[in-house]
Amino acid sequence: MGFFAGLRLALRLARRELRGGVRGFGVFLTCLALGVATVTAVGVFSAAVDDGLTRDARRLLGGDVQFTRTHVQPGADVIDLVSARGRVSHFARMRTMVRPATGDVPVLSSLKAVDRAYPLYGEMVLESGRSLHQALAGQDGLPGAVAERELLLRLNLRPGDVVGVGQVRFVITDVIRKEPDRVTQFFGLGPRLMISLDALQETGLIRPGGLIRFGANVRLNNGAGPDAAESLMEELRERFPDRGLRLRTYRSSGGGLTWLLDSLETNLTLVGLAALLVGGIGVAGAVRSFLAGRESSVAVMKSLGASRRLVNTIYLLQTMGLALAGSLAGAVVGTLVAVLGAGPLAARIGVPLGYGLYWEPVFLALVYGILIALIFAVWPLSAVGRIRPAQLFRGYADPGSRRPGLWAVLVCLGAAGMLLGLLLLTSPSPRLPLGFAAGSVISIGLFWVYAWVIRLLAARMPRVGPPHLRQAIAGLHRPGASTGSVLFSLGLGLTVLVVVLLADGNIQDLIRRQTPATSPSFFFIDVPKGRMAELEQVALAMPGVERVDKTPTIRGRILEINGIPAYEAEVGKGSSWALRSDRALTFAGPRPEKVELVTGDWWPEDYAGPPLICFDSDIAKDFGVGVGDTLTVNILGRRVTGTIAATRDIDYTTGGINHAIIFSPVVLERAPYTWLVSAYAEREAEPLLFREITSQFPEVIAISMREVLEEIAGIVADIGLAVRSCAAVTLLAGLLVLAEALRANLRTRHRDAVIFKVLGATRRDVMLALVLEFAILGAAAALLAAALGTVGGWLFVTEGMDGRWVFLPGTLAAVVLGGVAATVTLGVLGVRKSLAGSAWPVLRNE
Repeated sequence: MGFFAGLRLALRLARRELRGGVRGFGVFLTCLALGVATVTAVGVFSAAVDDGLTRDARRLLGGDVQFTRTHVQPGADVIDLVSARGRVSHFARMRTMVRPATGDVPVLSSLKAVDRAYPLYGEMVLESGRSLHQALAGQDGLPGAVAERELLLRLNLRPGDVVGVGQVRFVITDVIRKEPDRVTQFFGLGPRLMISLDALQETGLIRPGGLIRFGANVRLNNGAGPDAAESLMEELRERFPDRGLRLRTYRSSGGGLTWLLDSLETNLTLVGLAALLVGGIGVAGAVRSFLAGRESSVAVMKSLGASRRLVNTIYLLQTMGLALAGSLAGAVVGTLVAVLGAGPLAARIGVPLGYGLYWEPVFLALVYGILIALIFAVWPLSAVGRIRPAQLFRGYADPGSRRPGLWAVLVCLGAAGMLLGLLLLTSPSPRLPLGFAAGSVISIGLFWVYAWVIRLLAARMPRVGPPHLRQAIAGLHRPGASTGSVLFSLGLGLTVLVVVLLADGNIQDLIRRQTPATSPSFFFIDVPKGRMAELEQVALAMPGVERVDKTPTIRGRILEINGIPAYEAEVGKGSSWALRSDRALTFAGPRPEKVELVTGDWWPEDYAGPPLICFDSDIAKDFGVGVGDTLTVNILGRRVTGTIAATRDIDYTTGGINHAIIFSPVVLERAPYTWLVSAYAEREAEPLLFREITSQFPEVIAISMREVLEEIAGIVADIGLAVRSCAAVTLLAGLLVLAEALRANLRTRHRDAVIFKVLGATRRDVMLALVLEFAILGAAAALLAAALGTVGGWLFVTEGMDGRWVFLPGTLAAVVLGGVAATVTLGVLGVRKSLAGSAWPVLRNE
């Protein structure tokens, strides 16, 4: 028989067998649908956000090209160059304190000053409906300002009231409803206040060393495309390499938000795949159970001349057809979930959404589902072709070897390789997919060995103790025992849950306990040189203030690494942020007490030679540099090249003052730097400290660390809810597989129960023995899951996040007890009906 003729015959026979329904495949279909739905929902939402960012890229950036510079203006020569290419809109951004005219406590605000050309793309929408520049014109002789509603609520003000910004009083003329180029409101220090650039000049906020970013957006002539934008950016970079410009085109308008969403998508996809992996255990069990009921049919087909390949093909087609159906159902459900939940979630994190049919993530999720089904179904399917026709004559011959053939092993390895390849292609970093693959293989191997050890120990334990316990232990190793299925299904689901819960618990502990315990109460920014001593004296004189730390600070941008332009250097993704914009720098003579060196030596206290640098050791590792290498930094338009003399370890989780780059003092001590101050105070003293500093030093920006941590905690809670929801799907898949594994044993349970009753056992005796067996199984699975999950959580926190690990025994205890309770509950519910059945049908067949 030719290949295609054989395939047609296999299809016809597979279709005929499926006419009898898919009974027994409920868990198979549900597990695949759950996992595929999770992956689909994550993928579709991410695709919608990517589409929204792409469609609105020019509006979100504010132009085709944007350039910014910290502290000082970009320069007239830069403006002349870009003005010849298109329309230009100038802006300035900074944080400042906004003071109500009533003298109440000021509020930190994100200030933005714009010119009359703003916006180049999109539309600025105010609540009154009038234009922005009408609102900024002011009234009653005062310049105008528009503000976000949140700022007015914090100040207890409304349109028409007056506020102070620097040395100028502004009247709030309107409320911002939509700011076109505000990419995200996911995280920000202070709500927006917008004024005109002309008014900014009068405020006195523009001063040497002040943390202000000047910039311009460019709308290219004649609707020029991405090539023209990239060309202009390259020309600016080549003609002004020492100017310290941060250059962006509309293709990179998402900035760090894109990286964050990509990372979140990868993590959630991996959790969804974990649900598929757990569901794969259910796939294998369902296939094995289905084939056990088809042994006679297979024997008949083989006695009529069917080949092993034909039999294998028939049942492989059936299984893959059902896998496709389950995956399609999951894709539909996942798409609906993404469509219904995308709007509220996008509004929460402040990102635009595209609206379309996103087939790529749906197709990818379907492929994941099919590959997982193939990996777990081929193994038991390969044994069906080994059934012998002689099995029709009971007791005449054994059914033959059921070990998988070579082709099954090769197919499993090929499907696993394809799955890993897809993960690597779609992930922003190879570490997560490789870690997931390694963790999956190790976990499956450990659970397999664990199940074998438990069966071996149960078989060799001495037959002593109460009869109920002896019977429970015997149930762990008898033929057909569900030990392996229970350990795999419940254990893998609980492992994923433990990893997620411990990682989330450590993050919450870091934000809510560790960092607040070590972080300052306030950061005071832009403290002028001449007023530093006065501010320190005022702060320390207040009751409840424990200490004040201070360091000189100035902004600079890394231009070159060992003479190679920063934009051409190959650096690790974990530290690429250090090159994206200006960084805070400082200088020091004597070595500060908190500086812990990893390599190199600190310079002498009286050092006055060429610039030396103490650099963050983690960033240095990602940059591929060390002691003796050089960094070139633009500081206020001046190129400063320093040699790395030492690297140091920085713990950013303390929340204190930390600078990635510390220069030797000669370079910066005469520059127009400002002071960065951190104040540590008792909680009751914080309101008075804030009021005194902001009233006596109006030019100083005060940032409350408590408010910052609360906002971060809210963001982490939102992300944690999404991850925990996906982990719950994994656990649900595990419980479904667990229930099916226990249900598959009901016939044997009923026969055993009848025999025990005939021998004098009561229903209570039988139920007690079963409860003990289920409790032992649940505890065994939960304990190994707790151990593996703890290791996984520790690796994620310490290696993935570079955080400090905190052991959470309460979380582990809850998971272990929950695993035991789930196993006992599902087991008892499954056998209760079986125990209530009549004994006569069983006895008649014996």
